Formats: sequence, C-alpha cells, structure tokens
Amino acid sequence: MKTMDTIIIGAIVMMLSFPLMWLGGLLLTGNAKLIFKGDLARMVEIETTARMQRNNLTMDSLIIANTEAFQSNVLLKNSIANKSEEIDRDQERLDVLKSELQTERANIEAAKAGLDKAISDLADERAKYEETMNGPNDGAIDKATVSLAKTYQAMKPAEAAQIMETLPDNLCVDILKSMTDDRQKGRILSSMDTEKAAKLSKLMSAKKYSRVN
Repeated sequence: MKTMDTIIIGAIVMMLSFPLMWLGGLLLTGNAKLIFKGDLARMVEIETTARMQRNNLTMDSLIIANTEAFQSNVLLKNSIANKSEEIDRDQERLDVLKSELQTERANIEAAKAGLDKAISDLADERAKYEETMNGPNDGAIDKATVSLAKTYQAMKPAEAAQIMETLPDNLCVDILKSMTDDRQKGRILSSMDTEKAAKLSKLMSAKKYSRVN
C-alpha cells in the first residue's frame, strides 16, 4: 500500500469518527444528554401538563376578573337605580310641599282679604257711630252699638281685640256691654293689652254700678 493511500484512508476514518468524538465530548462535559423513547414521552407529558396548568391558571384568572367586573357592574347598576328612586321620592316630596305652600298662600290671601273687609266694615260702623254721637239722640246710637257688637263678636278674639284697642274707651265699653256672648267678651278682653283691658273692665263696672244706684 502506498503512502498516499494510507494518508487518504486515515483522513476518511478521522472524518467519519469526528462526529462520534464530538458527541462523546459533549456527553462527557454534560452539555448533551441521551434521551430514550420513554424519557421523551415523559418529558412531553410533563410539558403538556405544565402547559395545561398554565392555561387553567390563565383561564381561572380571566374568570375571576370577569366575575369581579360583572359584580361591580351589578352593584353600580343597583346604586344608580337606588339613587334614581331616591331622587324621584325627593321630587315627589318637593311637589307636595310646593302644593301645600300654594294652598297656604291662598289661605293667607283669603284671610287677609277677609280681614281687610272686616276692618273696612268696622271703619264704616265707627264713622256711623261717631256721626250718631254728634247728632241728636233718637235711639240710633243703640242700633249702631249693637251692630258693632255683632260684628266684633263674630270675629276672632285676637283680631277683634287688636281693632278695639284703637277705639275710644267709652265706645269699647258700649260695644262690650252690647255683646250677647259673655265668653266671647271675655276672650276679647283677654286678648287685649293688659292695661287697656283693666281700664275697660273698670269703666264697665262703674257704669253697671251707677245704673244699679
């Protein structure tokens, strides 16, 4: 065998054995590992199980997040509904109060109109009385006093007292003595100024005593 042939054969052997030598070096250094059929199946199973677990965890996280979001939406919806009902109730109460205020205003205006009319009527009666007082005494003074007494007797005690406090004492005494309802007379005196009521009571008593004598 020639030297050249020997060299060629040696080179071919080295080329063929190099992958084996390289693989052996990787195995010796721990950079490579031989996996047999059973180990490969086990690794695939483990990897598949791990991937399924990761997917399940992701799915569970999504389910929890969606559930929390749904619950938050339900709570928000209920809160809005409750707030809307509360606003409706407040509006109803406001409407009722508005109606009551309008009714009360109408009542006050009606009462004021009635009081103004009563004051006007009393002023007319007072003018007639004063005219009668200045004219001849033909018995008309008694009619005017009785008319005034009836008017004041039909009024509320506080209103009648407020007006009678502005009248002369003698006129007040005649009006009070012409009233037929003693309880109304007492209520009117109780509603008057204390000093005015005491003075009228004394005058009434004095006239009564002078008549008896």
